[in-house]
Amino acid sequence: MEMPNEIVANAHAPIIINAYEPAGPWEKAVSAMERKGENPWRSSLSLTERESSPNEEAGIHRYLLVGFAMSDYKSEHLKKHHSQQKQQPVGTHLNPEGVVQSEQLPLMVVVQIQDTELSKVDLWVLLRPKLGLCAPYHIGQKYCFYLPMFRDGTTDFKQRGPAWNSLVMKQAFRPSDAAPSQKQLAYKRARNTSKVVLEPRVSLQNAISSLVECFAKSGQTWHLKELKTILEQADDDLAFVPIAENIAMRKFVCNDEEFEEGDEGDAAVMVKELHALWPDLTEITAPDLATLKAVLVQQNLFLEYRLLRPFLAEACFQIRKLREAGKEAGEDAVDGVAKDALGTVQRIMGTHQSAAPILTASDESLLLPAS
Repeated sequence: MEMPNEIVANAHAPIIINAYEPAGPWEKAVSAMERKGENPWRSSLSLTERESSPNEEAGIHRYLLVGFAMSDYKSEHLKKHHSQQKQQPVGTHLNPEGVVQSEQLPLMVVVQIQDTELSKVDLWVLLRPKLGLCAPYHIGQKYCFYLPMFRDGTTDFKQRGPAWNSLVMKQAFRPSDAAPSQKQLAYKRARNTSKVVLEPRVSLQNAISSLVECFAKSGQTWHLKELKTILEQADDDLAFVPIAENIAMRKFVCNDEEFEEGDEGDAAVMVKELHALWPDLTEITAPDLATLKAVLVQQNLFLEYRLLRPFLAEACFQIRKLREAGKEAGEDAVDGVAKDALGTVQRIMGTHQSAAPILTASDESLLLPAS
């Protein structure tokens, strides 16, 4: 089974696709569509404008591309190839005779993106293109050839599917600010819905310190096991990561917000936020930030939040050069500095846009079946 070029080039970058509401099993749907004379297959792997659009539409859902499937499966495709010997890890050696071949275009396998935690993974294959979008139909995991970003070192036949789906769940779970947690949903179903449930804020530092001190006093290995569990959870769980508010930094990039000066103003607060987030930016001072902010507002220069760090690094470097040359770093001098710094950063970082990938067939080595 051949691999699209853009998937090979961006094997570890998630691809989001818009599609209609999920439907029923794909095999029955294909048979029904063919009987009616309808075409169930895509004519190209290139994403349409509607499929790659970031704009929300009523009745349209967002899906994560997980892998590809074949439209003409045979029984031998779901069995282990004879070249794979017993006690030999599956997937470590690619026999040319064992590569699945298909004359038809591969089918895109996706999973629906959710703002709540997923308890299981339902795979869907995109069929029946209509008005620039496809309809997802349910497909079994054994038919899916997973992308590299959803595969790990698991080679056991029975454990590979659940292990790979756990990686899919991490990418497909994208919480929003207003999304309720699983505990809130369970409480809502079992209790009075008028009551508000507040999730506890877990301090990773306090939990680790407490377990270390308890082990030092008691000597019981149970505390070390709990410490190991917490560290493993913290490695993957965003709930243990403190959220940086960065209020002053967001005021700095928003031209509609007032940016107060002074010892307790937004400029001084932003210096503390920058030192906490990027300790290497040591040359930035509150007066320089206030001057840069005034120039951005006067010249109506739009600074994206993602460009804040490189912009400040470049702008403060230019301001430091002005002072070394014996010049004042007032608004008149900083006017040109802000424009040049913003232009330099935008030229290097590029504009933020989501390009629709053009998928064509080339290489089969990066796709492996889950079974």
